[in-house]
Amino acid sequence: MAVSQNSPRDVDDLVRSDDPNHPANLIPSLCAQFYTLGWVTGTGGGISIRDGDKVFLAPSGVQKEKILPEHIFVLPYPQPTIPRPGSKRVFLREPTTAGLKESACCPLFFSAFRLREAGACIHTHSQHAVMVTLLFPGNEFKISHQEMIKGVRIGGMGKTLSFLDTLTIPIIENTPDEEDLTDSMAEAMERYPDAPAILVRRHGLYVWGPTWDKAKTQAECLDYLFEMAVKMKLAGMDTMAPQTDGKIDGHSIANLIILLVVNIFVVYPLRIPIPRLYTRCVCWVSSVLRISDGICDLHKPRRATFGLVSAPLIGVLVLLASKSIDGGTVKKGIVGDPDGLKPYDIMLLFICLAYIAISLDATGLLRYLAFKISQKGGPSGRKLYAGFFGFFFIFASLMGNDAIILSGTGFLVYFTKVNGVDPKAWVFSQFAVANIASATLVSSNITNLVITSSFGISFLTYSAWVILPTVATAIAAYMFLSLFQYRKDIPERIEEIDVNARKALVDPWGAIIGSCIFLAALIALLGGSAAGILGGVWEVTVPAALLMLTRDIWHDIRHASIVKPSEARQTPSVPADDDAIEMEVAEPTGDVANPSFKSSSTTCRTAKPVLRHQSSSRLPTTQSTIVPPLGLSTGSVSRPQPPVTLSSLGKRLSRRFPTVTYIAQRLPFPLLPFSFCMFILVDGVTSSGWGRVFSTWYQAWAIRTGTTGCVFGMSVLAVVLCNIIGTNIGCCILLSSILETWSSIYNPPQRHLTASIYSLALASNIGAVSFTFPASLAGLLWKDLLSQKGIKIGAREFLKQNWKVLIVSGLVGCGVLIAEVLIML
Repeated sequence: MAVSQNSPRDVDDLVRSDDPNHPANLIPSLCAQFYTLGWVTGTGGGISIRDGDKVFLAPSGVQKEKILPEHIFVLPYPQPTIPRPGSKRVFLREPTTAGLKESACCPLFFSAFRLREAGACIHTHSQHAVMVTLLFPGNEFKISHQEMIKGVRIGGMGKTLSFLDTLTIPIIENTPDEEDLTDSMAEAMERYPDAPAILVRRHGLYVWGPTWDKAKTQAECLDYLFEMAVKMKLAGMDTMAPQTDGKIDGHSIANLIILLVVNIFVVYPLRIPIPRLYTRCVCWVSSVLRISDGICDLHKPRRATFGLVSAPLIGVLVLLASKSIDGGTVKKGIVGDPDGLKPYDIMLLFICLAYIAISLDATGLLRYLAFKISQKGGPSGRKLYAGFFGFFFIFASLMGNDAIILSGTGFLVYFTKVNGVDPKAWVFSQFAVANIASATLVSSNITNLVITSSFGISFLTYSAWVILPTVATAIAAYMFLSLFQYRKDIPERIEEIDVNARKALVDPWGAIIGSCIFLAALIALLGGSAAGILGGVWEVTVPAALLMLTRDIWHDIRHASIVKPSEARQTPSVPADDDAIEMEVAEPTGDVANPSFKSSSTTCRTAKPVLRHQSSSRLPTTQSTIVPPLGLSTGSVSRPQPPVTLSSLGKRLSRRFPTVTYIAQRLPFPLLPFSFCMFILVDGVTSSGWGRVFSTWYQAWAIRTGTTGCVFGMSVLAVVLCNIIGTNIGCCILLSSILETWSSIYNPPQRHLTASIYSLALASNIGAVSFTFPASLAGLLWKDLLSQKGIKIGAREFLKQNWKVLIVSGLVGCGVLIAEVLIML
């Protein structure tokens, strides 16, 4: 028996409204439409709509086409107790019409609200739905490669399925009383988290959605698919499409070959000498067009690089010219799917967070904290090593590996120079921990963004799965490096650095403001993604980056207003970079003694270093032979003022806004065309038939090896491909696409899919600590920074220092992930 919570005079106001979209008006209207479709005839079927903390419910045992708003029941949500068969329910409003009682579907509707957080649930007695349960004798209905699948959502609430996806709906057995279906329906919903509906054999369908219109859309699409499945079955056809998209043709082969060739040039760039005549012509044209002053140094060799940016772009153009891909593939590689992966959204998030992180680094915050840690660590070498390791892990988790490598590498070179310490243990450990830690948050690495966008994973869910394996991997790496690999390279005692760490913090207010903006953006991304209220991650990151940019511009304007013009010319306000930290020593004592690390810098063990800031302006130390552009005399030209060109305007702006210029020069802009082209190339390969071929191979592996094989197999595959498929970014784009195809075709167990996804996430980050520098862009950046500081590292030395810690830490991370998957699923 129903129990009323209260009986206010205005209780009927809950169902009175002139708004046609009010639940009390919608339910009668929808029931009338469903009656004409044959879904709710004979008083059967029903609908319930949840509006905030209220649930509106159609009555039972009445002609559904004649329901009126005053016939609607209103219940509070949630109920004091979970609605179950025969349990008493609390009502906010009950109809006064005699004989009306709430729908017997009430506890089943509440299961959809409780387990899926649905906004509406529809129950139909469609003949097509009933026929499907009779023609599919098992406990599942499956259909694939039907256009109307694209109107159905994952779990009824997530992103829409694609044409290539397989729709799976569980079938439960009917019971004499409808309320007795509650437990079996809830069990099926938990067993099939991606199912958008539940079929009841010889009875009908329950379907839900985030809103009433999305639930209605899915009900219509499902009924269409049920009707199609019935006709296919009766015609002797299989509702599941063959496991191949057709034969591999010439275009498929061209797509694969171009992808492989492009990645060869990305890993091993080709540098082509540019003839001097061509250089001189370009200088003359740029002078005529007022792009530059046209002064060229012809003694400086110039080369065109066919690599990271140009190779993928030319590959896309070749495929377009050969008609192996079309404009739709290009559009998908940039814009993406409406409810799936959006490459432009990923790249906006990445570049915006990179700006904020580099701006923070420009304030000197990371160097200041590193100096403080070195001072707190005292003379103990191992304590300092542990402090730096933990410091780099925490900040790489928050800011990403690139920011830590940009800032931390220069500091460690300075630190080891001052103390006469072999830099090998310190710089290689920093590189390892920075790349391991970048797996922690989605925003820390572009590969994490690719994975979460491909599979519709919220940022919070991603971090919840990877945090334990990442921490375990970092601990394993620290233990192995400090106790075994570099046990003899870490000195027991290091002379304390006598410096004023405060001088490294060149912009305290910038550090405070930037930290607040960065943390606020991260919190908004995590919270918004978990709540599902973000239309795109750019909605958070673009405003945050613009706010930081505004602050940097204001800083430059304010600084210029308080510095005399003459001083500004001599010592422009440029944020501290690695070259702005210099030692003043009494006497050099020699180079770092290590054959693998050729250093051109000297070190001092006894002198006290002093931290001082240098002007970023550099005067040329050698005189170059300057050749005028074609058509100009080599004699002196009487010109009171040089012409205004785009180049001169750019230089003026850089002097006017040195902070913004500093940050812009360090932003990874080449990643934008590279990533977009890789999205296009990979989509061309997978959509031309290779995706199904590769996913078939992976399915065979997953069946034979299970969850353990999925974790270790995907990890090994990802690490290997990081070194040969256009860095870890290209590897991640390719493997994510293959896993998407594998999931849509074979509908693997949740354990196998989860294990594969998160092992790819870990391996695409750890894979940077690998066999070649181009395994990641961080590796190329790290090598270049060390080279600028006089430390040369060869490819063989890179492999020698990395392969052991890669295997040890990788095994630990995979082991923890396997345990996590087996326990949680």
